Amino acid sequence: MHLNKKIIVIGGGIGGAATAVSLHRKGFETVVYERVKELREVGAGIALWANATHVLKNLDLLKEALLRGVLTTNYQFNSQNGKELVNVPVDGFELPAIGIHRADLHELLISKLPEKQFILGETFERFSFHENKVRAHFASGLTASGDAFIGADGLRSRVRTELFGEKPPVYRNFTTWRGLTLHVPNTYRCGYIREFLGQGKGFGFMMLGKGRMYWYAAAKAPQNQPDAAVGRKKELEHMFQDWFRAIPELIAATDETNIIKTDLYDRIPALPWPKSSEAVTNRHVMAEILTPKSFQKNFSTFILKMRFWPTGTYIKLYHLNPPRFLSLFVRKGAYKTLIIALSNPVPNNLEFNWY
Repeated sequence: MHLNKKIIVIGGGIGGAATAVSLHRKGFETVVYERVKELREVGAGIALWANATHVLKNLDLLKEALLRGVLTTNYQFNSQNGKELVNVPVDGFELPAIGIHRADLHELLISKLPEKQFILGETFERFSFHENKVRAHFASGLTASGDAFIGADGLRSRVRTELFGEKPPVYRNFTTWRGLTLHVPNTYRCGYIREFLGQGKGFGFMMLGKGRMYWYAAAKAPQNQPDAAVGRKKELEHMFQDWFRAIPELIAATDETNIIKTDLYDRIPALPWPKSSEAVTNRHVMAEILTPKSFQKNFSTFILKMRFWPTGTYIKLYHLNPPRFLSLFVRKGAYKTLIIALSNPVPNNLEFNWY
C-alpha cells in the first residue's frame, strides 16, 4: 500500500527510527534526517518491557530482537548490602521483556528502512509552511517538503524549541554512570535485573546480548559536576566500595573508556504536542505528577495521569532515605488515572520512574 504522503522525521535515534519504520510499513514515504555524519555504537543497555516488545512484534522485529538481546524474567530491588526488598516477576505477560544494547536495537530498526530514507549529516534549523505542505530547513541549505513533520531530536530538541520556545530541561539532582564489561560476577542471577539502593545512591546490573554485562549507577550530585581528580573509575570504586560485593567487582572489571557519565534531566510535558502538521515525540515524559496540598499533612499523594497506560508498563515509586518502595505493573492496558498514597512522606527524597 502506498499513500503518496511524505512524512519528515527530524532525529534518527531509537524514537525517530521506530516511528519511521512504523509509518513506512503503513505505506507512507518517511524520510529521517539525522545530524550526525556517521552512525557509531553509542549508549549502553536498555530494558524493553512488554509494552515495547509489543511494538516490536507489530513491526515484525521481535524475533530478531530476541536473538540480539537476553530475556529478562525478574526485576529485583535490594538494599546496598544485597538484602532483597522487592522481587517483581516480569515474565508473566504474553510478550517477553528483553535486555539489549541500545546500538543493537537502533541498528535493527534502521535496517528496515531504505537507505535513501535515512539521511545523515543534516542539522535541522527551522520549519515553515508553503500552501498545504510543511518544509524543514537545514544548516546545509537543504530544504525538504512533506505532508507532515515529526520531531524526535532528543532532550534539547530544536523542533520543540520551534514549537514551544526556548525552555531548558529540568535537572533532577542526579548524575548517572553506565558501563559495559564482559565480566559476569558469580552472583549474577540469570534473567534478573538487580538494583541496589541506599544513601542517595543506586546501582544496577543486567545481562545484554553477545555476553556483555551492563551496569548503571546514580547518585545525588550538583549539576555539571566534573569527574574527580583520580578519574571516573576510581571515583566510582570509592563511592561503592562497601556495597554488595558484585558492584565494586563490576566497576573494577570495566575499562574507564567504557564508562559513560550523564546528568539526569527531565521535561515538563508540553500539551498539546501537535500543531497542525507537526508533532514532537516524547519518549521520556508521558505522565503528569500532581501533589495536592490538601493531602500533604498526613500523606504524600501522587496522581499519575496519562491518556493510556499500556499493558506491561512498569511503575516505580521509592523513598531513597529511608528506603520504601511501591512497584506495580499495568497488567491490562486501560485509560485511567492512578492514585498512589504513601504515609509519612519525605517529599524531597521521593523519586518516580515509569518504563
